[in-house]
Amino acid sequence: MIFWITHFLAWTVLLLELYLLAVKRSGDPGRSSDGGTLRIVWVLIGCGCLAGFLLAPRLTFFHWPNKLVIVLVADLLMSAGILLRVAAILHLGKYFTVDVNIQEGQHLIQDGPYRFVRHPSYSGSVLAFVGLACLTFNWLGFIAIIACSLVAYTLRISVEEKVLLENFGDEYRRYAERTKRLIPGVF
Repeated sequence: MIFWITHFLAWTVLLLELYLLAVKRSGDPGRSSDGGTLRIVWVLIGCGCLAGFLLAPRLTFFHWPNKLVIVLVADLLMSAGILLRVAAILHLGKYFTVDVNIQEGQHLIQDGPYRFVRHPSYSGSVLAFVGLACLTFNWLGFIAIIACSLVAYTLRISVEEKVLLENFGDEYRRYAERTKRLIPGVF
């Protein structure tokens, strides 16, 4: 039974991202200031998952035991990550898109999950990918997935923060001084 839950959660991570890509566009992709980072995020995370699940398992020296406790931890991390990502998206409401742009009348959101980190949606994704990485049962696979997702989201965040700073100026600067990017109090 637990393995069905695990498969469901792993597929939910992928399907949520595909849904957002298909449905949550700004309506004017020409206005996007993402500099191609959306594509880069998908490529990096895809490469990390391919390396983690297809290449790393061939290097048996780096395997760890396939234990139920690891599966349960992975399920917990994926669930928490999905919930955080969805909560952050719902909190932004009509202002959430996968395109990097500021909509007319948009204000800087600093409450809800955004009071803890500046990019809780990405924090949720990274958390879900850490859970997914646990399911490789391999140190190299684990590192590949986490490293690729962190590099991808760090790149995306740098582009988003430039746009936020250009549009919200000192208000965003003050917010950034008191709130970390992805992990409360750390990063």
